[in-house]
Amino acid sequence: MRRAAPALVAALAAVCAPAGCGRAEAPPQEPTELEARGSTPAAEAPRPIDPARTGAVAGLAAFAGEPPERRAVPLIRECGVHGNELLAEDVVVGADGGLRDVLVRVRRGLAGWAVPPASGGPGPVLDQAGCRYAPHVIALRAGETLSVSNSDPLTHNVNVRAPRNGLDSNSSQGQGAAPLELPFARAELGVRVACDLHPWMGAVVHVLDHPFYAVTGDDGRFRIEGLPEGEYELEALHPVLGKRSATVTVQAGAEAAARFEFADAR
Repeated sequence: MRRAAPALVAALAAVCAPAGCGRAEAPPQEPTELEARGSTPAAEAPRPIDPARTGAVAGLAAFAGEPPERRAVPLIRECGVHGNELLAEDVVVGADGGLRDVLVRVRRGLAGWAVPPASGGPGPVLDQAGCRYAPHVIALRAGETLSVSNSDPLTHNVNVRAPRNGLDSNSSQGQGAAPLELPFARAELGVRVACDLHPWMGAVVHVLDHPFYAVTGDDGRFRIEGLPEGEYELEALHPVLGKRSATVTVQAGAEAAARFEFADAR
């Protein structure tokens, strides 16, 4: 396999750096609300969720102002089958201002409830296709396994470190190779996945200990269903633009609304 010249690889890494798409050390994370509940000796037994008394929250993550122009990232020769360049994925804004790749999760409000357990079955798939990771941001439940596949006609490298899960993996994955299975037992936000061979490639993995989350698509919209009645603090997290929060009140059979606005503070 032909490698890129060191100078070109260094240049591509510099382009990638503002987007945070290389593997970086994750900052220490405080225990989640549900973990903290489990560590309290006198905690009351959690209440079961009655599906007939649940509601939803839906809304939009939007970019405020003029969207930044997406940078063109030159592709090295071995990725030429996909063209000469691709557009950076650090900030992707849709036609109506919707912001892609925002994790919206319930941060507080679940402590008294019996959260449904993870299915224990296969988790989502992170694919290497077009010399990029797809999707750029992906989320799964603690207790699930992330499957990393390679749909490209060339070799990639999967480099991922998740300290809270004791995961430190750096594996080559050739064309047609079996998926790489990465188990996650604990909640952990902002896990970075990178390819050492193609330094512009990056993805962000969020692992949550409850099912009440969503990742925005191209239109910036999200919807979270099955929440019991009550007040919740929502957190919206973008890999580059930071965090926003909102408080909503969920009623049975109704849909609460939330909107998060992000600005380019890079």
